[in-house]
Amino acid sequence: MEKNENSELKRLVAEGDQYQSLVEDCRAIITQRVKNSRFEVIAGHTEVGERIINDPLYQKSGKGNRAFLKRLFSDAGLGERTGYYCLEFYEKYIKPTGLDVCNALQTVLPQLGDDISWSAIVKVLNGNPDPLEVTPAVTDLTARIVKNAEFLAKNAKYVDGGISLFLPDEVN
Repeated sequence: MEKNENSELKRLVAEGDQYQSLVEDCRAIITQRVKNSRFEVIAGHTEVGERIINDPLYQKSGKGNRAFLKRLFSDAGLGERTGYYCLEFYEKYIKPTGLDVCNALQTVLPQLGDDISWSAIVKVLNGNPDPLEVTPAVTDLTARIVKNAEFLAKNAKYVDGGISLFLPDEVN
């Protein structure tokens, strides 16, 4: 069995450019889908804020009525804090522009770029002057995670229905 694994590894190395292209395409697909999912979360929260703010019941009874909003958020499956963030984000950043969510985000929060996420928006709402600012400990952890992921991407191979790790000689 080890001989088959080695011959498979040699074949993959020989087809390096084709294999590398496959790896890059897979990474690009995942990266784009993750970005899309983050945007969908933001759009969902924004739509919730828009729906509540534009509702006549909210205009009549809910605006400034914590008990009403607390119950609404709970019944809708939102945490109270998240519900308030939905309202604040829509009212402060989206509604004034008159733009759809996508264009409004690019206009009012361009500094977030591809790293946009609901948590980055919450940081902006909480007054964090730089939502992309991270602590050195987080940066170090992220660097280690990326290094480990790159190592696994380079050395782990799908063989016989499972993943095998081929360690370079310097690691053994």
